[in-house]
Amino acid sequence: DYLVSYKTLKVNVGTGSIFATQVHIGNKNPQNEKRIRIQGKIDSLQVSRFGIWKLIFDREITSDNIQLSHPDLEIVLARPEKKLKRRNTPLEFEHISISKGNIRVMRFDGQMFFSAESLSVQVENLQLTEPSMEKEFPVVFDHYSMSGNHIFLRPDEVYLISAASISTENHKISISD
Repeated sequence: DYLVSYKTLKVNVGTGSIFATQVHIGNKNPQNEKRIRIQGKIDSLQVSRFGIWKLIFDREITSDNIQLSHPDLEIVLARPEKKLKRRNTPLEFEHISISKGNIRVMRFDGQMFFSAESLSVQVENLQLTEPSMEKEFPVVFDHYSMSGNHIFLRPDEVYLISAASISTENHKISISD
């Protein structure tokens, strides 16, 4: 579903390590509303201890560490399905790091959902499991920190959140407009 190119790629199947530079990603069929569409580039991508065997045999996606440096991505969410009885693939990442990214997320109809510039995010022990899917916010994590500029979030038709900058420190969030 995606076209991916890169300048360098190093993969160690034994340890599950992946390192790539100048990654470009696009869609084979950008009009397909049934799939998440991703367009953009990432200066470097590093994944450690990617659970290749867990993915193959247990349909679980796991990794110790994922780092994206300077991503510039536009993501268009898939059109929601009417029947949501499909079993989701559990996710578990011990550490996710995004540094200095420009991210735009849009709904399938083109309406902006989220955008941020110079976004840096650190998340520890991120999980999306069957029990967490029962909750309204299905993602659980132990710790996070973030900072970014020109934040825009429109979770639904009623609410709109925008900020010139946002940052977190010691479990407190600072927002300036």
